[in-house]
Amino acid sequence: MKNFIYVLLMICIAGLVFTGCSGAGNNENRAAAAGAAEGIDLDISVMSDTLAFAQVSVLFDNPDEYFGKTIKISGLYNSSHYEETEQYYHYLVISDASICCKQAVEFKWAGESPYPDDYPGEDTKILITGKFSSYDEDGFMYCYLAVSDLTII
Repeated sequence: MKNFIYVLLMICIAGLVFTGCSGAGNNENRAAAAGAAEGIDLDISVMSDTLAFAQVSVLFDNPDEYFGKTIKISGLYNSSHYEETEQYYHYLVISDASICCKQAVEFKWAGESPYPDDYPGEDTKILITGKFSSYDEDGFMYCYLAVSDLTII
C-alpha cells in the first residue's frame, strides 16, 4: 500500500511539473538554474507549497539519495526542548497549499549560535541553506540540514 501511495504521489508531482502549474514552472526552472549556479543541488524554496510539501516527503522517504547535497528551503521556524537529552531541536515547518498538512525539517545551525539569542522567534518565516545529513540518537537515525545560511524573510 505504501508503494502504491508513493507511486501515486510521484505521478501527481510529475503532472504538476510537466503542466507548469499555471505558468509558475518557467519561473521555478529559472530559479533552479540560478540555484545550481550558487552550488545548490535542490532549491525547494522556489516550489509551490504543494510541490515543496511533496518534495520534502520524497526527501525523507529516500534520504540516501540526498545525503551530502545542498538544499535550500523556506518555511516557519519552530523549536522544541527534549528533557531526555536536555537539548533544543530546531525545525523548519512547511505546509501544503491547504495548510491542513505540515512537515518539519530539523536543522542544526553551523558555528556558534546560542539558543535563543541567535535564533528567530517562533513561527518566523525563514530561508535556510544547508547540507542534508544525519545523526544517531537513542538508537535511531535522524535526518537534518547542517545549515550554513539562515535568513529571516
